Amino acid sequence: MVIHQVTKQVTKPTCLGKIVAIKISNGFMVLSVKNIIQRKSGLFYFRKGIPQEIRSRYNGKREIVKSLQTRVMAEAVRKAKVLDDRYSKEFEALRSGNDSFNREFAVNLLGDFGLEPLPIDRQFKINDELIEDGNPYDLFIEHLGLKADAGGYFDDSRLAAHERKALEIIKGREKVSLDDVRDWSHKKKVGNKKAIDEERRFFDYFKDNGVPLHLENVRRRDVVIAVDKIVENGKSTATVKKALDRVRKLMREYLLEHEIEMANPFDKVAVPKLREDAESHKPFTNRELVAIKTAVEESDSSIISAMIAGLLFDTGCRIGEVGGIKRVDFVLDGEHPFMSLVDNKHRKLKNSNSKRLVPLTGLSLLTAKKLIEATPDDQEFIFDRYNSSETFKNDAASAAVRKWINKRASGKVAHSFRHTLTDRLRRASIPIHDISNILGWATGKMADHYGDSEAVERFHNCLNKMHQFESDKELFDL
Repeated sequence: MVIHQVTKQVTKPTCLGKIVAIKISNGFMVLSVKNIIQRKSGLFYFRKGIPQEIRSRYNGKREIVKSLQTRVMAEAVRKAKVLDDRYSKEFEALRSGNDSFNREFAVNLLGDFGLEPLPIDRQFKINDELIEDGNPYDLFIEHLGLKADAGGYFDDSRLAAHERKALEIIKGREKVSLDDVRDWSHKKKVGNKKAIDEERRFFDYFKDNGVPLHLENVRRRDVVIAVDKIVENGKSTATVKKALDRVRKLMREYLLEHEIEMANPFDKVAVPKLREDAESHKPFTNRELVAIKTAVEESDSSIISAMIAGLLFDTGCRIGEVGGIKRVDFVLDGEHPFMSLVDNKHRKLKNSNSKRLVPLTGLSLLTAKKLIEATPDDQEFIFDRYNSSETFKNDAASAAVRKWINKRASGKVAHSFRHTLTDRLRRASIPIHDISNILGWATGKMADHYGDSEAVERFHNCLNKMHQFESDKELFDL
């Protein structure tokens, strides 16, 4: 916030100084700022009361009082706002018993004493200065000593969790846990519930299969054994690799960001027999395609699984791509109807190549028209049932569509449409680069070279050539 002017200032004398109640304006709104005291010296101080239920965590103190190191009111207001936000967050975490902020609070505590969140022998100050009386390190240790004194010996159990963490950091004995790394990552993903839930699940895979919580106790052998157990418990090797890669990457980034010299036990661990357990999604037979096409044509728009199958039939899309599609993503007027696949708030596309314009022909075009006709203008998502929460319910949609398909093609899944369309296009002698663009595999998109309209027209011609080939060969006249 840029402060343009102080519109009102009221002072009230106290034993600590003058409490300053300030109203400030940034040109657009007026805010009241509290928690500021001005001493006789002219210096401004920050003051904030500590809730009674957590005062024991602050050695019984009733309030926080800190110098803002300025006599300029605008600067004092800015610094006070930062401190107020920090302590409000800290108080709330302590009240709720949330330990995920311990390191953040520890870093703040060290900063209060002018110390870096590093072992003492790696501080930016010259080591000789650090052993002089009154230096930051001595002041910090003295502060903790007052709280941890137990009749002549240092009892760190009397310290708050973030104080013990600060002491570990400065002594070079910081303990890092899997939970520390997970929570650090979650703070960077606030609002992304899907990513947070996935990472929590990945860390739990290893914690639940024998990997010790604290990294100092983890050996690479522990991770190798855990990988084997996770696979034995039924997870696919591809899923285990994804979890291992994510935890390894987050561990590496955490240690690097916090300048912790510690080996990453998740490095150089491989998943044995990777993807040998993968199920191959066999394409549909011609007879199965006819049964599915007939069922879709006979279904009305309320049969959601049939409608999803219809959109997949002649587009080869992934179920998440069509399941999370919006009404505005369909463009059905014009000579070359299409649907636009883009990221939205409920679902992300698999990768950048997945963002594309998908031509609508055959059964998929018929299904799209049926859906648009039945969807109210003010309804955002075509398939509301699977988009009622914050994210597209991919698993629920996949299970429902699979159940619907299996009544007409045993053992097949929604992804089978993608493999089948690939085979259908190849049979019709469509060039592989066109196939890659239609299915979202291509790294060099034709739309980037020719423009969207020309690309959509080209892909329409490819699909129409496929339909003509199938008609000439009477492939579906069963």
